Amino acid sequence: MNIGMEAERDGDLEPFWPAYRQADGGVTFRNGVVLTKRECDVLNELQIGKTNQEIASALRLRPPTIRNRLVRIREKSGLSRVRVAVLWTYVRMSDDGADVRPGA
Repeated sequence: MNIGMEAERDGDLEPFWPAYRQADGGVTFRNGVVLTKRECDVLNELQIGKTNQEIASALRLRPPTIRNRLVRIREKSGLSRVRVAVLWTYVRMSDDGADVRPGA
């Protein structure tokens, strides 16, 4: 998926920028959405295409816990699973110093 084109097509990610890393490993977005470190850990695994079962194995959690964390992330953000993955890709790219503002 071309992330830049996706962001340009619908501006649903723009309210999230800029994003700030918290000292504990979580992330706070401009619109007030806060993700915990553990939610970020789940998103790191989701971003590379792992299933809930694979994420659970990698993080030594049960699959229902992963499902619940993803539901909580979607409730907090108001985004679908795919859009959450795209959002997290932006966060990871910005960690490397890239200008990843949606539509930039």
